[in-house]
Amino acid sequence: MLATACAAWWQAVASTGSATACILSFISSLVIPSPPAGILTPPLCDTQDFGVFCGILPSLHREEPAAALWIDESAIIPAAMRVHATTLSAGISRTKEFEKKDLAQFAANVGTKCGHGCLYCSTGALLRMHRSFRAVGENPFESGYAILDPDTPQRVARDAAAMRSRDFVQLCTTVDAWSPEAQEHDLGRRCLEAVLSQSSWTMRILTKNVTVKRDLDIIERYSDRVLVGLSLPAAVDKSRIMSAVEPNASSNAERMLVLEEAHRRSLRRYDCRP
Repeated sequence: MLATACAAWWQAVASTGSATACILSFISSLVIPSPPAGILTPPLCDTQDFGVFCGILPSLHREEPAAALWIDESAIIPAAMRVHATTLSAGISRTKEFEKKDLAQFAANVGTKCGHGCLYCSTGALLRMHRSFRAVGENPFESGYAILDPDTPQRVARDAAAMRSRDFVQLCTTVDAWSPEAQEHDLGRRCLEAVLSQSSWTMRILTKNVTVKRDLDIIERYSDRVLVGLSLPAAVDKSRIMSAVEPNASSNAERMLVLEEAHRRSLRRYDCRP
């Protein structure tokens, strides 16, 4: 099983160069054994569900048909999640990488580790030397925890008022302002209000969490100055796999419904694809 999975991994690396594609290929190539004869399995248990039952794969939730979907706007922090607080020095800072891509000139980040736990996340590599990891005793390359700054909106408001050079601000570039732990402090909405209350700023939102739907009212109020986006890393029929790759993020089907709602309200929007 491991040899087959590794072969798929390297083939994906060679053919796509995409981290998301590589991980998806690796997971989908895992060979889950059929239930042995005489073993009682849960009702309606298929081969992959048996893998979950045996502890070979993490639990993968099933998607309902699109017509029956409802958006879960609850922001419940997973029971095993360790949430740490830190103090960041900047509210709004220059982002050279996003500026190179002509996406945004500035960034506002609400912490250094997001609780969505995406397997392909590059934040650990980008911020591996940040003092916050050492301060809370966590490995930047591991998951199961989050590091956020509950006072980010105050610093964002300070910088938004003081800075003379004003353009696009990306919320966020390394973490997610609508992840479950960030929602505990309403960081996404408060940062939006802090920036948009000052003239000339334009905001670009990127999230993997449908709780951003709660804040469509403020986005609608400043509709000419906000772009709302949700990443769509895979097709809806890959949602069972993606629930393992992005364990604490909203499903792709739910994200699409939020984009549809933004369209219904005539909001400026975009989707981020791999």
